[in-house]
Amino acid sequence: MPRIEPKTRTDIPDHLQPLWDKMLGYGDFADQAGVMAYRMPIFEKGWGMLVELSEEAHTSKRYIELAIVTVSLLNECPYCVS
Repeated sequence: MPRIEPKTRTDIPDHLQPLWDKMLGYGDFADQAGVMAYRMPIFEKGWGMLVELSEEAHTSKRYIELAIVTVSLLNECPYCVS
C-alpha cells in the first residue's frame, strides 16, 4: 500500500487515459500507476515504454513479465514481489 493517496484514471489528462486502460490490462497496477501519476512524465514515459515494447511483439508478453519479475526479485523490491 502506498504512503500517499494514489491518483485515479479521472485525475490524469484525457489524452493519457487510454494508456491507463492499457496498463490495467497487464494486471493490478492501479496503485503503482496512481503514485506515478503525481508526475505525468514518469507515468507517461514509464508505462508508455512498457506498453510500446509489449505491442512490438518481438518478445512474448510472458517473457517480458518474467524479465520484470526477475529484475524485481534481484533488486529485492518488496512492492513488486509481495
